[in-house]
Amino acid sequence: HVFVNAKVPNPSFDSQTKETLKSKPPRFSAELSQRFLNEIVAKTGIVERVADWEQARQQTELIRKTRRRNRVNIPKLEDANFAGGTQSGDCTLILTEGDSAKALARAGLEIVGRDKFGVFPLRGKLLNVRDASHEKILRNHEINAIKQIVGLQHDRTYEEDESTEGSSVPSLRYGRILLMCDQDHDGSHIKGLFINMIHRFWPALLKREGFIEEFITPIVKATSKRSKSKVIEFYTILEYEKWKNEISNIGNWKIKYYKGLGTSTAAEGREYFRNFNRHRIKFEYKDSSDFTAIELAFSHDLADKRKEWLRNHIQGTHRDHTKPVVTYADFINLELILFSIANNLRAIPSVIDGLKPGQRKILFACFKRNLRNEVKVAQLSGYVAEHTGYHHGEVSLQGTIVNMAQDYVGANNLPLLCPIGQYGTRHAAGQDSASVRYIFTHLDPLSHILFHSEDNNVLEYLDDDGLSVEPKRYVPIIPMVLVNGASGIGTGFSSNVPQYNPLDIIENLRLKIKSEPMKPMMPWYRGFRGRTVQESESQFTQFGVASIGKYSSISIHELPIGKSTESYKEYLTKLSSSGFIRRFTEHHTEKHVHFEVKISRETLSKYLNSESDEPMLRKLRLRKTISTTNMWLFDSNGKIKKYHNPLEIIDEYFDVRCALYYRRKEFQLASFRTLINRLQNRSKFIDLVSSGKLILRNQSKDQLSKKLFELNFVPDELLSSPTTTTTTDQSSVESGDGSSLSYDYLLTMQILSLTQDRIVALEKQLQETTKKMEALEKMDVLDLWSLELDEISARISKLFQADDLEYQLYLKKHPKESIKSLNN
Repeated sequence: HVFVNAKVPNPSFDSQTKETLKSKPPRFSAELSQRFLNEIVAKTGIVERVADWEQARQQTELIRKTRRRNRVNIPKLEDANFAGGTQSGDCTLILTEGDSAKALARAGLEIVGRDKFGVFPLRGKLLNVRDASHEKILRNHEINAIKQIVGLQHDRTYEEDESTEGSSVPSLRYGRILLMCDQDHDGSHIKGLFINMIHRFWPALLKREGFIEEFITPIVKATSKRSKSKVIEFYTILEYEKWKNEISNIGNWKIKYYKGLGTSTAAEGREYFRNFNRHRIKFEYKDSSDFTAIELAFSHDLADKRKEWLRNHIQGTHRDHTKPVVTYADFINLELILFSIANNLRAIPSVIDGLKPGQRKILFACFKRNLRNEVKVAQLSGYVAEHTGYHHGEVSLQGTIVNMAQDYVGANNLPLLCPIGQYGTRHAAGQDSASVRYIFTHLDPLSHILFHSEDNNVLEYLDDDGLSVEPKRYVPIIPMVLVNGASGIGTGFSSNVPQYNPLDIIENLRLKIKSEPMKPMMPWYRGFRGRTVQESESQFTQFGVASIGKYSSISIHELPIGKSTESYKEYLTKLSSSGFIRRFTEHHTEKHVHFEVKISRETLSKYLNSESDEPMLRKLRLRKTISTTNMWLFDSNGKIKKYHNPLEIIDEYFDVRCALYYRRKEFQLASFRTLINRLQNRSKFIDLVSSGKLILRNQSKDQLSKKLFELNFVPDELLSSPTTTTTTDQSSVESGDGSSLSYDYLLTMQILSLTQDRIVALEKQLQETTKKMEALEKMDVLDLWSLELDEISARISKLFQADDLEYQLYLKKHPKESIKSLNN
């Protein structure tokens, strides 16, 4: 026990005997210093004693809940007939990834029987128990179910059973575990989490040969179009990509992706189990490096080493699934690491375009569809999946589309999609959006300027089985990762990039174009009406807006970014219950926050008499720290990199954008040359036809092609590419008489267009094109960039002016009456 001797002013008791103090703690008018609290903790050891007591209690509860039983009653478990009996050591529990995989396993049981095989579906991913509390593990239904099914006990190490041969452990209901997961990265993660759980509590079991096995199925099947009996199975995407790059006739093969075990038919499931040994791979303990690898992948304390592990991975390496045995270390370092890398790619954006792969696919599909008219989000997600080679579920795509269109304070400074319908508000941090079946969207007009269409010709596009899909990355005219910010949690890495004012970003780009030093930037959120104060080079404090009014009231008109009005309402309710405030009322609009808080005069006087508003702001939770210490992004080379301030991001982005402008200029000049060539040839062609020097009637196409070749006309083959120059070397495409060349751009012209008027129009178009090309040749690429920055700056300024006008109208309708502003 800890006894504290203290005086309470104006105490109130439950009776005249004054045995029990009834005054509420907020009215004690006393505060315990941090030094006093530290002394109590240091001298009494009370924190450690309470923690030890709670851990012991939870450990006892874990042991109590995991006793072996011959029969267990677990929902969805299909128990092996011999499990828990004298032949339990010969039994295998198949743990599947979800119910659809269980259905596939059930089909396979028709082949191997049910006496020695049980099936249990896992609901998603297991808890990472490595650093989880006993209480969290105790409450995890999935882990408790597995322990009961297998007969695992927390008070046993199973080291005493090492003398028995094979995987069989007499005290368990099953002798081995067979993991049947999707062959994708998430399936690898589920297998890793299960191995991690066994290693955390019963490492001796991992040393038993074949205690844990995996059942592999193909993720891609290639079937020959010439011989349907010829089928090649691939167990990783990397294996398939390697094979695809080595053959030249991919068109002769029908490719089928297996998104998960649910894609396989029951017949395929039975076929897998007929070839059971081909699809079964045993996990093997070799030496201590196996356990070291497991800890590296899952221990919170090894986060820094995990970063190095991921950085040192050699791209293209993968597991050999033809081997019947794999060590735990090889599984971690060759398979699970691919999940970690893919997880980071999904969670952390590129420094160049600020987009994650899913966002990039959505933007590409919208541009491809020229999405100017509204479409349902549910329909758009289907279009994206179809036209970008998206091999996963559409639910995550739909959520990403919604996030890209949200425009409440703190969501996006410049949304790339338009929110048509209820896309969520700041009152519930965007979680109150309507169903994707009822909301619509289309590209925001600014997106066409931010991602200029002229850039498309010089971007590097990805390939999905011959289908050209989204670019490897976009290069917008301003660094969008700073405009809309970024947040994500991967494996070993997380990222948090604040949002900045796009007009400040544009100003710094202009300074850099002029080779002048850039200006420091402060985090900025569109529509936020509070203040942001810089505390250090990498730390900022953001304040909400509050003022003290008449009759002991506090008006709150703004909350720090990330704090929804619903969560803040819950906090005020707690303050009311504790007696710190009396009551509060709400007067919000769709965009603006307004709480009226009533507080006692004594409490208000105490805070008003303090030297600063800091205590009151802390108590009301109207301040938030923003830092730039965790800005991890994929750099221009595709490597994950930490940036220390926004100017570093602009520096790297600037060089990439400049290089793109040079490529774009060269492409545009080549396109102009091609057009000039075409115009000159058409004018010449019309002149020869109209003057009778070239006869078109009663001649075959080959004869005309030969004649045009002799007259030195440029064929289609040299005009189809913008690399054509004004001096055309026809020998590069034809070594004969020219009869095999194509001149469709001339021969398909309508008869009515073969007139002198048409020649005049072509000459005029030729002069205009030549003038444009000469102007472009003289223009420096940085000048071209400056013009586009002027355009986007003007559009953004109009948007922000409209925001300010809306806010002024709001203030007129809801005037603020205050005696004192907090943190003015």
